[in-house]
Amino acid sequence: ADCTLRRWSVTHHALIQSVSVGLPCTAVAISPDETLVAIGHTAGRFTVWDWPDPQPTRDSTPRCVLKNTQRVEDICHMKWSPDGRYLAAACRDQVVDMYDTRQDFRRVGTCTGHSGAVLHLDFSGDGQFIRSDCTA
Repeated sequence: ADCTLRRWSVTHHALIQSVSVGLPCTAVAISPDETLVAIGHTAGRFTVWDWPDPQPTRDSTPRCVLKNTQRVEDICHMKWSPDGRYLAAACRDQVVDMYDTRQDFRRVGTCTGHSGAVLHLDFSGDGQFIRSDCTA
């Protein structure tokens, strides 16, 4: 793994931007307003990056705005709530952690009950519920 996150143009099938994030990447999620990118990593870590659109007239270099190390096992999936308020992180620790973006990404809850690594999650359309699955 080269520890690099890349932004591609779907229309042009071309690389637009890349940044070395320093850790192997296991998941990625773009915020609803497309200004932040959450990246899941190995060993229970995730980072959030301010990732502006590339602009020739200003510095558009992505920068890390948050580093989180509250889990032990790999982050498998990350998802923003439809309104962008919450960020959910599913991990091999058999839980989904919820972070409130309006409170500096403070962990505000943990969904437990899985008996295997949580691989995927999704918010309901109104953001009131999470669905998740695991390896068990």
